[in-house]
Amino acid sequence: MKGEEGLRLLHQSRETFINSLRNTGLTYAEAKTKYDNCLDDQEAQHLRVRQQMDYAERMHQHVLRRIALQATPA
Repeated sequence: MKGEEGLRLLHQSRETFINSLRNTGLTYAEAKTKYDNCLDDQEAQHLRVRQQMDYAERMHQHVLRRIALQATPA
């Protein structure tokens, strides 16, 4: 949930983010490119984490099924 919130805030702060970069001497186009790159990186990282969590959940369910099968009397 924190990842979604962070991405939402990043989207909401687009112009503020770009303007803060412009205060460092970048042009609007340069600042926008940096923002876009940052957003792309954050979205890719969020996707990787979600994929890892999905995998962990599948493995957890697999282990639970194996434990249940072993606990079943023959």
